Amino acid sequence: MSNLNIYPVYFPNIFYISELVKHKELTWNLNSFYKKKTYRNRTFLYGPNGIIRLSIPVKKNGKTDNEKYICNDQKWRLRHWKTILNCYSSSPFFDFYYSDIKEIFFKDYKLLSHFNIAITEKIISLLNYKLDFKKKFNMSGVFTDNEKLIQTKGKNEKKFPKYPQVFEYKYGFIKNLSILDLIFNIGPESNNYLNSIQ
Repeated sequence: MSNLNIYPVYFPNIFYISELVKHKELTWNLNSFYKKKTYRNRTFLYGPNGIIRLSIPVKKNGKTDNEKYICNDQKWRLRHWKTILNCYSSSPFFDFYYSDIKEIFFKDYKLLSHFNIAITEKIISLLNYKLDFKKKFNMSGVFTDNEKLIQTKGKNEKKFPKYPQVFEYKYGFIKNLSILDLIFNIGPESNNYLNSIQ
């Protein structure tokens, strides 16, 4: 496949990344209306007590993705990073990736979309995929075919093979979490896993 028009989201889930890497070019859709209760500002991790939802606080003003500002006066970054440490510091490949992720995570981005794009491009780089990223600010319409990639609700019919997870012994395997869950747990094998999702 060639080009994919897509919305930037916070630490994308495994399904989202598996769709990205099927393409050679990605165009970030930044002029669509910002919608609540999507992955734009949410991600899901696997913690000691099961699934943990992290949400970035955003300001009420701003109608489009490229106008939505992060509430950086709140200490959400420290809280989120402590949660990531609590979930994955004992995972097999945490030490291999965490410094690169931490560096981009604590940069002072003002716009949510810019922060999400930086995170996603860093993840793609860590996975050694080579993709051409583009930004479009004047979209003529909404790409409804890709809405499924950012919805937090709804059934996902994709098949997600089982892989080792830190707290699997407590709650069993949990599919389609943040890409962090995958790379921290299986490292370089993440590429083969992403390609196996059907």
